[in-house]
Amino acid sequence: MLEIGPMRPGELHDAALLFIDTVRTVNCADYTSDQLGAWAPADEEGVRRIVDKLAASYVLAARDGGALVGFGSLCADDELDMLYVAAGYTRRGIGCMLVCALEEEALRRGAYELKTYASITACPFFERLGYHVASENAVYRRGVALRNYLMRKRLG
Repeated sequence: MLEIGPMRPGELHDAALLFIDTVRTVNCADYTSDQLGAWAPADEEGVRRIVDKLAASYVLAARDGGALVGFGSLCADDELDMLYVAAGYTRRGIGCMLVCALEEEALRRGAYELKTYASITACPFFERLGYHVASENAVYRRGVALRNYLMRKRLG
């Protein structure tokens, strides 16, 4: 049974591993292996960086029978920072459920608009949820350029 709720501190490491695996599998058609490795390094430092980032954010977890299958985070009242669903669980509505819950939290916090930096892969997903592209960006991870999109959605 699928449930959405706050991420538990003991799940942060699992979330970091889910992030790495999801980036490297779900995004492989849109990014090179060098880009994927720079975006989601599987070394100890990369895992620790994600754990620390999540620990400093508002994070919701998606669980299936208690197992972590996705998560989403707000790093500010108006920024959806991370949204990842395990490769075997995509296209089941989990991402939509997480985004809706994060939008509700952003509204509760007083945000009137939500922004996100979406990957090439995630851009169509966010467009279906009413987000629009504000700009195309080049970001650098470990010296490697990656393309993403600043997307915005008016809330309420």
